[in-house]
Amino acid sequence: MMHIDVSALNASISDWLRQMAEGLLPGRFRFCAKGSFVPVDGKVAQVSTCFAMKSAWQAGVWKHWSVKRCEACVEFVKSFQTPEGWFKDPWLETNARLNFKDIASLVLGRTGLQALKNRKMNNLRAETRQSVATLLMVGKKPDHPLPQEIRDGDDARKYINAMDWSNPWGAGSHLSHQLFMLSVNRQCFDDLEGNKNLVDALLQELKRYYHPDTGTWYKGNPPDAIKINGAMKVFSGLQWLYRPYPDTHALLDFALKQPFKSDGCGFLNRLFVVYQAQKGVEDGYRVREIKKLAKDALKRVMEFHQADGGFSFYKNKSQTRYYYASVSKGLPVSDLHGSAMFVWAIALCLELLGEDAPEGGEAWKAHKA
Repeated sequence: MMHIDVSALNASISDWLRQMAEGLLPGRFRFCAKGSFVPVDGKVAQVSTCFAMKSAWQAGVWKHWSVKRCEACVEFVKSFQTPEGWFKDPWLETNARLNFKDIASLVLGRTGLQALKNRKMNNLRAETRQSVATLLMVGKKPDHPLPQEIRDGDDARKYINAMDWSNPWGAGSHLSHQLFMLSVNRQCFDDLEGNKNLVDALLQELKRYYHPDTGTWYKGNPPDAIKINGAMKVFSGLQWLYRPYPDTHALLDFALKQPFKSDGCGFLNRLFVVYQAQKGVEDGYRVREIKKLAKDALKRVMEFHQADGGFSFYKNKSQTRYYYASVSKGLPVSDLHGSAMFVWAIALCLELLGEDAPEGGEAWKAHKA
């Protein structure tokens, strides 16, 4: 295993985040050092603050920030919540509006009308989920209960079956948001009445798409990598529930036999599935293979580490798109999206390695997605 000095990496990330905040109001961060299109002024773009908070907390940096900076981050993110419960970012909302390219794509049959209609709501759910998960990570909670789109068992059945399970990544993502919102309302606002029944209804309907041979959920015959991606999304919702984990032997076996993906998202999805699946098997089950995967993933993560101290979403290229917004020119510098993603990956790896983790690994901690 290549030697990774996680303590030095912790210091590197800390210094990079300091640079991203330098000269800005407390709680604000540049998306990247050069070529960024993300605003740093006004009540817009809380995504940068969320990514900075995720990077700092999981790398063990957050506890060393000043009280002023931590409180400013929390208050900035919380300021985006509406009384209805959504977290609305005017900048992202503007970028989700239909444009000429969207109309052309629709005319050419490359994009469905329903997908375009759903874009704004999908963005809203995703940003609300990210903002609240970030607040919970640092021990805070939203000011208002989250919107409840599922009201009864019939709603749950319609919601699950309206999704395209031949694309389990997208379908699993939508399910995950609903499970998350129900869990947050239970946890933060004592919304117990009916909550359990709604979760039960969603999970019962989900069984229609479950395949016991792989431990994944889908319809048709998507590629194995897509099945893993879908399972990643489903478990990103299940992890928030106050319930025992299901038997995940089949899922763990299936995930471990997949090839190592070269792109960041691909190997991170598989890593997360293994991280979740090992919670539903007996201690020691395939532990050597799990630790080998974690060691291999640590090597891969470092290929995205940049000289400026953080991580880029692509190798030698910063993230260029976030949902439908252009976020940077894609220069060879670290960016907040890549840093949040790969810091999370490192934290997952260190937890999977347990006692075999490098010295300094105890400062890192993975949070729920």
